[in-house]
Amino acid sequence: MMSKFKQVKGAEFKLQWPPILNAVSESLVTEIQTQLTEDELVCVTEKINGSNLCLSDRGWVASRRQVICERIEEVKSSKFQGQSLAQLKDVHSKLKEASDEIRENFAIKNFELILFGEFVTNTPQDQFCYALREIKPGQLYSFGLALNFEENLSEDEIRLFQDKARRLFGDCLISSRFPAKFFILGFSAKLSLFLKERLFNIVPFVGNDSIRQVFTNKTLVEKLKNRELEGFVITGVSSGFITKWKATKDGSKTSHRAAISALKNLNQGNSEILEAVLSLESVCLSEKETDKSQKPGSRLFSSLLRSATSKYPNLHDTLSSLGEDWNLGLPEVHRNYKATIVAEVQKDLIEQGFKVNSDCMKSIEGRVEAVIMNLVKSWISIKVKSDIQAQFETAWKLLRD
Repeated sequence: MMSKFKQVKGAEFKLQWPPILNAVSESLVTEIQTQLTEDELVCVTEKINGSNLCLSDRGWVASRRQVICERIEEVKSSKFQGQSLAQLKDVHSKLKEASDEIRENFAIKNFELILFGEFVTNTPQDQFCYALREIKPGQLYSFGLALNFEENLSEDEIRLFQDKARRLFGDCLISSRFPAKFFILGFSAKLSLFLKERLFNIVPFVGNDSIRQVFTNKTLVEKLKNRELEGFVITGVSSGFITKWKATKDGSKTSHRAAISALKNLNQGNSEILEAVLSLESVCLSEKETDKSQKPGSRLFSSLLRSATSKYPNLHDTLSSLGEDWNLGLPEVHRNYKATIVAEVQKDLIEQGFKVNSDCMKSIEGRVEAVIMNLVKSWISIKVKSDIQAQFETAWKLLRD
């Protein structure tokens, strides 16, 4: 009988960290207004420019959308976004020790412990000075834990679990897709200390403050305006509310302007909240607005494509996994990868307020196809050169012998 904790390589990954929306998204207006009114204490961490990745104490590894490895032994020969996953072997050893330690604190022990973080890959331009700050490619920088139970817990069991979890890791429990068995522990000072003491890498912890003070903090505002950082992730210490605070790069301006306008209207009589809203506006809308009636420009498309591909294994890595019969598997890999990336780009465009009609879809499909063909051609070129080199070395050895 297959374990309920088993994940199948290549399958859709369902135990996802919740999507984190920009603080000035239209769908967050009500929630942001509540946070600003109550001026909740929040935890602030730096948003690292990486890919969402998670690792289970059972040994599987997954990106945001897809399972990458079924067993920890596979990381030695696996890559994600062109970066080796080999260093996750040591992380897994630490995670197993932490899992055994945590298990002693709960009456129900049939769960798996999952570590979530940002996996850093090599980038052509080190825009945010990661090398200087020793944020290294191939490393996972943790921002949360989750406990996934084998069976749904009863209401009494959930209450007892949550009380204990808050005492151990802080008050931040984030809602999940499976509220009776999958429990997400958001970043907090307590969780940060727990992870650091056990030698896990963590995302840079900025500190705790009231949400209004965070949004009006001049140092943080200037860092964002000057693009010194990708952004910040803001997590409610007791509510589990989570959002990201960053400049809106190409797109989303129409939606974000509507959100700012709504927040301004709601707070005309409250100067303290209005100051925070204006500070949000100065950061999030600090670049030129994109015309949503037009097809996405090349800069926006490049940004969307990077976002889409970061959620799945690198195409070169997938092709390399086909082995000697790669030419037989290539058409299916190409077809599936294209459909997946087109769907991700389409979803992101719709969320940003673009009108994705048939002409726009043809443009997206054409651009994605061109990018994929270039990736395939470059991989085949590398593969052929590698095969020729291997054949030459074999022949040379035979001649020498």
